[in-house]
Amino acid sequence: MAKRIWIGTVEIEYTTKESPGKAKRAFTNITTWAGDYDEFCRKCKEMLDHYGWQLQGIEKAVPVQQSCQFDDEVRDMIERTRANRSAVIHGTFHTYPSG
Repeated sequence: MAKRIWIGTVEIEYTTKESPGKAKRAFTNITTWAGDYDEFCRKCKEMLDHYGWQLQGIEKAVPVQQSCQFDDEVRDMIERTRANRSAVIHGTFHTYPSG
């Protein structure tokens, strides 16, 4: 199957150096080359595992459509992914309020 650039919203759990015992949750966009949804998910999980982050869920994972409008950050992520077929790029972490 031909690979295309995919984008998805990914929920993660992670810790920081400042609070190593307290997990935080966030969501971020991820872009990467993939042949299908399963490959996109696998590559996301591998990247997150590399940083010691936990995958909590993936939403809205689809191939990038040229007709879609994206903000500056996502457009930059797509261009960086286009230039590197091995790239798995995450955007800004949008954290949940502490409860």
